[in-house]
Amino acid sequence: MITKRHYILNFCLITALCLGLFSYPNPNTIRVNASEEQQLSEIERQQKSINSSIDNINGDLEETGKLSTTLKEELNKLNGEIILTNQLIVESENLLAKIKLDIEKNQSDLNILISEMKILLIELQKQNEVSPLESILSSANLSEAISKLYNLSALQSKADSLRLQVEETSRKLESSKSQQEESIKKLNEIKAVKNSKKSTTESLIARTKNDENNYQKLRKDLLEQSKDIQKQIEEAEKEAQQQLRQPSQPNNPGGNGNTNPSPNYGNDNTGCWFEDRRTLSVPSGYFTKPTNGSFSRGVVCSQHDGIDISNSANTELYSIADGTVARKGFGDIFGYGNYVIIRHNLPSGQRIYSLYAHMNSGSPKAVGQNVSRGEVIGYMGCTGLCFGTHLHFMIYSDTYETTGPGCRLGRSKCYNPLKFINPIN
Repeated sequence: MITKRHYILNFCLITALCLGLFSYPNPNTIRVNASEEQQLSEIERQQKSINSSIDNINGDLEETGKLSTTLKEELNKLNGEIILTNQLIVESENLLAKIKLDIEKNQSDLNILISEMKILLIELQKQNEVSPLESILSSANLSEAISKLYNLSALQSKADSLRLQVEETSRKLESSKSQQEESIKKLNEIKAVKNSKKSTTESLIARTKNDENNYQKLRKDLLEQSKDIQKQIEEAEKEAQQQLRQPSQPNNPGGNGNTNPSPNYGNDNTGCWFEDRRTLSVPSGYFTKPTNGSFSRGVVCSQHDGIDISNSANTELYSIADGTVARKGFGDIFGYGNYVIIRHNLPSGQRIYSLYAHMNSGSPKAVGQNVSRGEVIGYMGCTGLCFGTHLHFMIYSDTYETTGPGCRLGRSKCYNPLKFINPIN
């Protein structure tokens, strides 16, 4: 005969067993497989290797001091870089194929796990129709009660294991998709660099007529222009330092008949000396990129006041926003070659001017003509102080209206385009 005391002892024992089953560490908890970790690291290693290789050949397209001493050497260097880009294209395509297989495997594994989870949840729902306590009290003996509790605990333990596997597989799937997106962008960049190198080679042969004497003359002219520009930079830097030492004057938004040509840029030491210190308010996504291609150079305080994007000759150039053609020309702004400047009235009421330089030919748009966001306003080239087909792109502040173009080579101020535009998307 089972006494009340025996019943209480048995109930305590069952409860302890139940708690032990639910709290015991799950031996099936998912762990990332070592081979999968190695494979992931290998993909990342290959991506870094490709990135490093393309960075080495996607250098400064305006650094004339890097020109080879002879035409033959320069052509050999360019052809070698083209060969390297072809190799990188093959490596990138192979890497993308490997990533695609990873995505397909992870997606298949995830689908299987989700199917198993659905079946398991149905079983758990059936088990949970009766509470654990009711299950114990309705059992004929202790063995039956323990068996019922164990089955319920095993189902919940398996559900936890499946949940962890789903989370881990989902993480790997998202990681593979991110790697795929990054690799596609890099592949497009490599192709753009290849196009630029081919265009540069063709341009060099055309400009020198494949003659060494002509190359030496071109090299000499480019080096002399580079020295002249460096001299102008030094003079502009000295003038900027003098302006910073002078007392601040009232801020002038520019362009409305105000006579003060020197806005107050404050004492902010961030950014380059030629950058406008005032906040430029631009809605997210307001600007589109100025062209397609490979981002090859950003703002460098001592050397560069815009961004360079390289691609093949005659690549389309786009107006970054709705605007009006303010100026265009050839050779009248030192080093820019063919260029066009577009005025933009921002929703904030501010005005900026976008500059597109080294164009292959003059802009087909007339001064005073309205242009729309994304409208073609010219084509990429290599005119002016340029070695390598690319777009030199700048954003002037409204100081352009009183001081004209120039930025680091003049008195106007500009903004860093990378703060507002992603050149590779």
